[in-house]
Amino acid sequence: MVIGCKKGSSATERTAPTDASIADVPTAFSPDSGEAIACKSVCALRATELKCSHGDMCEDACAKLGQAKFCVKPVHAFVACFTKQPTSEWEYNAEGMPVIGGHVCEGEQGSMSDCLMQTGGKL
Repeated sequence: MVIGCKKGSSATERTAPTDASIADVPTAFSPDSGEAIACKSVCALRATELKCSHGDMCEDACAKLGQAKFCVKPVHAFVACFTKQPTSEWEYNAEGMPVIGGHVCEGEQGSMSDCLMQTGGKL
């Protein structure tokens, strides 16, 4: 149970790349890059501001985004969008993690969803 956080409501056909075809492809961003630092710091700050129970999961969530090999462009666009959003545009999800709410970054979130559907859930 999360207490103190705001809570809100929460295809093109292509052939998905295979694990073997992207083995040597670089990831979306490295753990010490500006994107990684912005992702972790903004997520942790929003978790603190909203008094969310699992801001400690921000580092892992951002690391997973950074390790993306299939959905690199959508990850870059999504991180660029959400790191610019003020606290008023954030809420928490069922796991108590801070997330972008409403229609903010909707296009970027949609692109991420489309990519995940095309890759069978692989970033």
